[in-house]
Amino acid sequence: MQRGRDLQLGVELINLSGTPVTLGQVRSILPLGGLRPISQQWEPCGAISSSWPAIEGGSFVFIKASTGEVETGSSTVLPPNGTAWLSVTFKVLVACPGPLPVQFSVSYQENGRTGTAQLPGFPDLGQVTYTGCKSP
Repeated sequence: MQRGRDLQLGVELINLSGTPVTLGQVRSILPLGGLRPISQQWEPCGAISSSWPAIEGGSFVFIKASTGEVETGSSTVLPPNGTAWLSVTFKVLVACPGPLPVQFSVSYQENGRTGTAQLPGFPDLGQVTYTGCKSP
């Protein structure tokens, strides 16, 4: 989803374990740069963004520009077989975000143990429609 020079990307998480999982910090992995995360939320794309109006309420958290870490926010508990949507809004720093890969790392807690999950994200934003750029 695009608005001006902001691009919102989202991924779905599914808890395949038999116990609840508490989702924690999210880190955007941007090996080629070209994007800067400006907000994130545990909601589908378009629900809320720090620079876009909220649709049907919800909550969001800001990302520290210097570290990419979450500044504040509540955690999300995902029940067994439950799903959650992670949406991250980026400021696009290049003319067309074509070859840029975007991945996400999410910390979680399950049965008192903390772990980190690497999410596949988007291997190449060339497959994402972006106004003013060549269609995929």
